Amino acid sequence: MNIYVFRNAPSNIKRLLIAAAIIYAIGVVLVTIFGNVPLNELVDKTNIATASVEDLKALRATFETKWNQFHNIRTITATTAFVLFIISAMQIAKNNL
Repeated sequence: MNIYVFRNAPSNIKRLLIAAAIIYAIGVVLVTIFGNVPLNELVDKTNIATASVEDLKALRATFETKWNQFHNIRTITATTAFVLFIISAMQIAKNNL
């Protein structure tokens, strides 16, 4: 969605759109890049064929909790951003913009 299209929209709609975009960018994109991807790379570098059971348990203990926390952050922020976009769309439709 191009915010320029809504340059004449009421400021509350613009604020909702901007807030949704910022929440999405920080909570989904940046968390994925700096949180989940490095953890995925850690798992990818592990040679599962030669790793012992203890090594795999340690890897899982290192990886799983952090990855799930980052994933929960992404889920919550993506849902929040989506709700804000829906509210914005409803306001846009209501105002016939």
